[in-house]
Amino acid sequence: MSKIFHPVSEQEALAELPRLRQRLTAKARHAHQYRGTEGKSLMAQAKRALRWHQLFVSINRRACQ
Repeated sequence: MSKIFHPVSEQEALAELPRLRQRLTAKARHAHQYRGTEGKSLMAQAKRALRWHQLFVSINRRACQ
């Protein structure tokens, strides 16, 4: 398992979470500039990216124990 995933310490993962939320929030703030469904799809993409990030953080946490 450790060969598949880049080892991330719990402190690094927790330190990265606020920055990730800031990036996603910045993308969401500019979503009104998009026409039609592009803003909605951008928000869905940001939520999906956050879920994937949280999944990999939890997997890394389990792998490093």
